[in-house]
Amino acid sequence: DEMYMEGIDADVRAFNSIMKACERSNNWDDIQKLYQVMLEKGVDPNRYTYSKVILSFLKSGQLEQAVKVYNQIGTLNLIPEKSAFQETFDHIVRGCSVQTLPLKIEAWNVLLNGCKKYLTSKDAQLVFDLMILNGNSPNRDSFEHLLKVYDKRQDAPGILKTFETMKTFGVTANENILRILTNALSASERWSNMLELLGESQELLKRMPLGYYEELFSSLVRKGEFRYVKDMLAIIPHGHDWVNLCNFVIEQYNGRKEWDKTLQIIDLMDASKMEPNDRTAKMALLACSGARMAQKGLKLLENFESKGVHLDSLSYDMMVSMLAEAGDIEHSRQVVNKMKAKNMVPSVVHYNKVIASCKHSSKWKEALRIFDGMVNVGIKPNIFSYGCLMGVLGHSGQWRTAVEKLEEMSALGIKPNTIVFNAAINACDRGGNLEQALRLLDQMHRQNVKTDLFSYNSVMSACGRLGEMNHCLQIFDQVEERGIAPDVTTFNSLLIACTKTGDWYAALNLLGQMKTRHVEPDIVTYNTCIAACAVDGKWRHIQLLIAEMEQKGIKPDVISYTGLVSSLEKLGHWKQALMILDVMKRKGISPNLITYSSVISSCAKAGEWVAATKLIENLVHMGIKPDRITYNSALSACDRANEWKQALDLYQEMKAKDIGPDTTTYKTLINVLKRNGKTLQAYKLKKDMKEESRSLYV
Repeated sequence: DEMYMEGIDADVRAFNSIMKACERSNNWDDIQKLYQVMLEKGVDPNRYTYSKVILSFLKSGQLEQAVKVYNQIGTLNLIPEKSAFQETFDHIVRGCSVQTLPLKIEAWNVLLNGCKKYLTSKDAQLVFDLMILNGNSPNRDSFEHLLKVYDKRQDAPGILKTFETMKTFGVTANENILRILTNALSASERWSNMLELLGESQELLKRMPLGYYEELFSSLVRKGEFRYVKDMLAIIPHGHDWVNLCNFVIEQYNGRKEWDKTLQIIDLMDASKMEPNDRTAKMALLACSGARMAQKGLKLLENFESKGVHLDSLSYDMMVSMLAEAGDIEHSRQVVNKMKAKNMVPSVVHYNKVIASCKHSSKWKEALRIFDGMVNVGIKPNIFSYGCLMGVLGHSGQWRTAVEKLEEMSALGIKPNTIVFNAAINACDRGGNLEQALRLLDQMHRQNVKTDLFSYNSVMSACGRLGEMNHCLQIFDQVEERGIAPDVTTFNSLLIACTKTGDWYAALNLLGQMKTRHVEPDIVTYNTCIAACAVDGKWRHIQLLIAEMEQKGIKPDVISYTGLVSSLEKLGHWKQALMILDVMKRKGISPNLITYSSVISSCAKAGEWVAATKLIENLVHMGIKPDRITYNSALSACDRANEWKQALDLYQEMKAKDIGPDTTTYKTLINVLKRNGKTLQAYKLKKDMKEESRSLYV
């Protein structure tokens, strides 16, 4: 009052402050009076004002007045504050007095919008149903508010049910409704319904942003619905963003290495007469490279060039290496010439990657062909090219070719580095050429090429494979002289040499040294020690080694237990060998043919033919095919037990399984037959043996 007396107009904030004070003292009548003064003075109420006025009418039981205010704010699309909205909902909706209150459609929409913000989808559905019951036809805003409530709760069934209701009222979708509907259809994987919806929304689709489509197609790609990807690409209006959308989908499939699907989309773009861009071209060529479809890539390249698509050097490089990998050197050379005509420098990097990729599949011939193809088209290899090629040759044990490439590098003035030398030494190790490995190591020293632990480990591995313990120890001394700390691989090479020489004592001594030097043994270490002990039948030592493995958390495998069985076989301890088989089965370790053969051999030494033949039956039952050694051991058991009938049965079984008998087979059978007076059968077998020997000779 003082402000107006002084000629100062009060603003909405002043009125709201007084209303807040009135609310605290539950003075609802004064709030209504203040509201009237505001209207008289021409002060525009805001959301806060309307909230307090609605609350005052509801608290004083004046529902009709509250409805009038609601109708007013409905036209302004304002949602009251939570306390006022909750009070409205309790009095008007839950009080079921709605049929006597003339709420306009805009007010109903405010209630629906408020449910999204404050209440649940169940409450929103109640408002929606009462609105229709009150004789109001829902409009697009009504459906959008209700759909947003369901979308916020990720209630796909509720969204789809509302969509069906929407169709019965003849209400069409807008951008927001379309987004909500497609998300719900995607979540419920109702792709055919989505196709139908998109087909009916062509004009609307033209206004949808690219991000909407990207979200939609990401879901389709992730769920493996390629058929619908193609169908939807065909339905979507082919505007300027359509190519970018296709690029997005192609990028998704390339990321999943589903190259065939990428190429099908490229064909779809071509059939649609839509012009690809440089991004399309690059990803299409990448797909051809991944699918190893060089000729398809070449056709696409020519097609892109004819359409004036800008292709960078990376695209051409990809094509060159793709053709070279396919062995098409002529076309590869033509593409290189194109690059030179465009003042592009062909890159060796892509070739290097392709060559390196041959390593794990041991495709050394293919790697060599690609390398030579690169040289033939005029691309000069660098140190990395040789490094990649030597890595493949080393992995495949092709030491002769590796040495030739080293000499070639020197002739071209390219100094081999540690990686190249190590790969060549690795090739010698895997190829079993110790002498050449030693020469290469000496060459590294003479040429002042830095040696590392891998260099020495590869040479020691070659020594170990051949049982050259002295050479192994000499290299080990060099490792220590150069201050390089040996690792588990270094010691494993020494242990392999011990196994080859049967020196179990030295093997156990080395294991002790590892512990002293704090080098953690691995399963290879223990299995190699077990193998060394098995040569001399030291089964008690092996048992201790297996126990130590388990204590260290290293799980013994079939190799570990086969070594134990082998040591027992050396001493003819067949009962203990059978017990080990049971232990393996209890621990979930499946014995292999070597394990069974060792147990059968131990049974043979004791003449336990029943156990030996039973073990062969077990082998067959497990799906493991016995070999000649297995049968010869079982025959030996029958021979020692003088079981000539069982020996003949085993012989017939061998022939039925196409396991050719050898001299040992025949001699064992003939001995047991002669001993039991079966001279005629022994003579016939001897004749068969001579005929088979003659046949083998021819």
